[in-house]
Amino acid sequence: MIELSSKEIAFMLTNIPLPQHIKSIFYNSINDIKLIINEDIASELRELCIDRFDTYGLDINYEPTEEGKILERLIDKLFI
Repeated sequence: MIELSSKEIAFMLTNIPLPQHIKSIFYNSINDIKLIINEDIASELRELCIDRFDTYGLDINYEPTEEGKILERLIDKLFI
């Protein structure tokens, strides 16, 4: 089980094209301080974060962008 903060959830809702079933989980816990997700959801979210990082995570010098740094932390956190 992995714990996500409300800040992490807000970032993913704003920046990552999430499937409806994950959006529903997030919106149902929007007022919670944290959300605990299972390994299947974590794995799916990790893949979505990796896809986003591949497109927006690095600048022209291959240094992480601000969004890339957040995505790197999420990818590490979601790795099971």
